[in-house]
Order: sequence, then structure tokens, then C-alpha cells
Amino acid sequence: MKPSDRIAAIQPYYFAKKLAEVRTLISQGKDIINLGIGSPDTDTPIEIINELHHSSTLKGAGQYQSYNEWYIRITSSFFSMVQTNL
Repeated sequence: MKPSDRIAAIQPYYFAKKLAEVRTLISQGKDIINLGIGSPDTDTPIEIINELHHSSTLKGAGQYQSYNEWYIRITSSFFSMVQTNL
């Protein structure tokens, strides 16, 4: 039986391919910091849960950061970098 065209067009799961590449690099002795999809089938360490809980109780934790402060920091950093590279 031949698979349908739609089934034949399905690509492998992207992260499965990437994790295979990571395993290959590790087997070659490369130092890898894996920032991949994580392990959702394991429990979150209690230290992380406690820190998240504590951080969420701090004043202003639920507020948006000031766009103006962020914009000023980013643009001033960018322009100082550009001026030193001219």
C-alpha cells in the first residue's frame, strides 16, 4: 500500500532531528549547552518552584516594564557601539 501524498509530505519532527545532531556532537567530545525543549515528563525541582513563587510576590512583579527605559538603554548602547566602530 502506498501512503497518501499528504502523509508522504510530513517532515520529521524538527527537534528530534536537532537532538540527534546534539547527541552526535556530544559523542564527538564537543561541549554542548542544550537549550532545547526540556524534559516536561520530569518534575520541576522544588528550588525552582520556590524561587518562582517568591519572585511572583515581589512588588511590581506583575507589571510591564517601562518601554521608554528599555528603548533608551538599547538605543544608547547601540549608538555608543556604532560610534566606537566608526
